[in-house]
Amino acid sequence: MFLYGAIVIFCCVLYGASAVLCKYALQRELPQRASWKQKARAAIRNKFWLAGWLAGAIANLIIIEIQSLADITLVYPLLNFAYVFTLILGYLFLQEILSREQWIGVVTAISGTVILLFVSDPSTGHETYLFPLGVVTGLSLIAIIALVAGALRDERPIHEIYFATCAGIAFGNVEIFLKVNTNLIASQLGHFSITSWESLSAFITLWPVLFIVLFSVIGFIFMQIALAHGDVSVSVPLVIITQRPVTLLAGYGVFGEEFPAIKIIGIGAMLLSILFITVATIRKGAAAKPAEAVN
Repeated sequence: MFLYGAIVIFCCVLYGASAVLCKYALQRELPQRASWKQKARAAIRNKFWLAGWLAGAIANLIIIEIQSLADITLVYPLLNFAYVFTLILGYLFLQEILSREQWIGVVTAISGTVILLFVSDPSTGHETYLFPLGVVTGLSLIAIIALVAGALRDERPIHEIYFATCAGIAFGNVEIFLKVNTNLIASQLGHFSITSWESLSAFITLWPVLFIVLFSVIGFIFMQIALAHGDVSVSVPLVIITQRPVTLLAGYGVFGEEFPAIKIIGIGAMLLSILFITVATIRKGAAAKPAEAVN
């Protein structure tokens, strides 16, 4: 597990660097009073913004490879560590202040990561059970429809909670169908590799890619709606928290992945860390708003 874990943590560093580089470019390098078209043109010429997107793209390719080899109930909980790296890099390079509760969340995430690295068998789920997959997919779509209906009926200004949850469910399904696709390719070809043209050709032609595209589009749309209605400090953590139960449920029911005690403890610590960080971030943002109003 140490090798897979080290690679995933490296991807977490890339994701964190991607977020910080893009944020630095958007907030400090680009003209703030320009139109969105002018900002878009300036962004694609900005070396920090381009470097951020390149780092994220490299991490995505590596994760597709790793999740084909290891359990998604290990890979994706470890990826929560990217959120922690984003906070730490923001603290080091953007002078963003972290509260005590956020530091507690960081320490808890590190503890969960270390525990998961000691899981003895990182690859237990190689089959894809289609009936449970259909159940998870159907329940996900029903939940998204119900959340949208709830948002339309709820008169309180909390729509970002509904839509961020929808995005999290959708992105969780993207992770599931990525695993389904790579499992099918491995069973047909005997292997899967992101560097193999044969694997890539199969990847874009098998039926799970339709669901990957569908849920990617749904997730992207609801993520943008959530960001338009509320703070990123609420929406992004809520998406992450919602993704995990969806992926974990599929790991157990769809792929038959094993859950030894050490794995459960590690995953629990990772989820708890994100909860700590989310609550602390929301509180800090709420406290900052009255101060800004006074100034």
